[in-house]
Amino acid sequence: MIYKQTGVKYTIDLLTDFIIITLSFIIPVINKGYQVNSILISLLIIYLISLPIFLYENFYTKLEELPRSEIIYNVLKSTLIVLLIADFISSFFKQYFIFDKLSLIYAFIIMSVLLILSKAYLSKIIKNTLIKSGIGVRYIVSIGDREKSEYVKNYINNLDHRIYKLKHSFILNNDKDSELILHEFEKALSEPLVNSCIIALNKDQKNSILRAINKCRQNGIDIFLVSDFFDIVDSGNSQSLYNLPIISLTSGKRKDLALMIKRFFDIIISLIAIVILSPLMLLITYLIKLESKGPVIFRQERIGEDGKPFIMYKFRSMYYNSGSNVHKQYVEKFILEQNNDSIYKLKNDNRITRIGKFLRETSLDELPQLFNVLKGDMSIIGPRPAIDYEVDIYKDWHKKRFRVKPGITGLWQVNGRSKVKFNEMVILDIYYIENWSLLLDLKILLKTIPVVLKREGAY
Repeated sequence: MIYKQTGVKYTIDLLTDFIIITLSFIIPVINKGYQVNSILISLLIIYLISLPIFLYENFYTKLEELPRSEIIYNVLKSTLIVLLIADFISSFFKQYFIFDKLSLIYAFIIMSVLLILSKAYLSKIIKNTLIKSGIGVRYIVSIGDREKSEYVKNYINNLDHRIYKLKHSFILNNDKDSELILHEFEKALSEPLVNSCIIALNKDQKNSILRAINKCRQNGIDIFLVSDFFDIVDSGNSQSLYNLPIISLTSGKRKDLALMIKRFFDIIISLIAIVILSPLMLLITYLIKLESKGPVIFRQERIGEDGKPFIMYKFRSMYYNSGSNVHKQYVEKFILEQNNDSIYKLKNDNRITRIGKFLRETSLDELPQLFNVLKGDMSIIGPRPAIDYEVDIYKDWHKKRFRVKPGITGLWQVNGRSKVKFNEMVILDIYYIENWSLLLDLKILLKTIPVVLKREGAY
């Protein structure tokens, strides 16, 4: 479905869940005399457990559209997972975590009841109220060839007529009238109520697609591209219209609340990971020093958000002063030639130490980038940071990768890692940027774990 939560609805749902989580865990311990600091720390841990699970279970996108029985099932499943994780944590961090088994059971019951009432009833009341006020209604303009335009009309007619209203539909063929049709289409986008556009053009109409996208962006209009040539994109991350994927592109409006939450989780996850993994990092430091001379940490200038350079940290995996000319020549060839059998990293590089080979295969050489995340130069999830000599040979469309902070892991890492061709890698990065959400970040993070453990595409 092309409906996405409005910022108002998303914020209300999120705040409601914060209140429900707080009440559910405060009520069982309210008369036990705990200090405020202990309660706040324990609640923070519960928030960190609950919100990623709620995001993963589509609490803020698709849950309220399900039948009531499925809403109840999903809520009970999610709260049970929260309970089990919280119980596991309570076994190891009793000094920080005040909730015992009995209070967790009470919290589970209270949270389940309140969430079911919220998702099955309150959320729909709020949604209907917002719709009556005109908030969340999609006034749609579509443009496409004759066949796909019919698909779009049928698709919209099967949706909720209170929310989806097709204002204009334009049929564009490659003929002498195409310029006039595009002009009328652009005029329609300027109408006051129009806030959504479905582009259903063929891939041979590339210039018209780009023109339509740019005009939508100028008007702050959400874009839904019906496309039959995004084969590289994981079908699980796109929707379907008559077996064609609908790729949702942002209108350029920033998701400030979601970005603040993303930054919050970046800080928390990197801090926790640094503390937990510090013994492993000390061991790696010792092994690197044992095998070869030189600094343990390799510092390299990379290109980050908005094209700004920053210093990225890695564990040194090569002999000291190995030089970068070999890698530079290889990367230039990889980007320019786009060979099917090429990979992103050099496979047999005699500059790499024995411990360095193991670190690369297991991705442990990336651990110091947790400090880059803590500093704010990087995020846990995002496009990989580019080297300056790569950027020198980028085409203009490649540079769209710089619209967000680079990450330790990303969509292309969980879709082939080094095996993906460069242009495909950039398409995945752009798809991630255009479709970014906290839920997508969580899915990528969860997919990264088995990919790293299997050492898929790592060299």
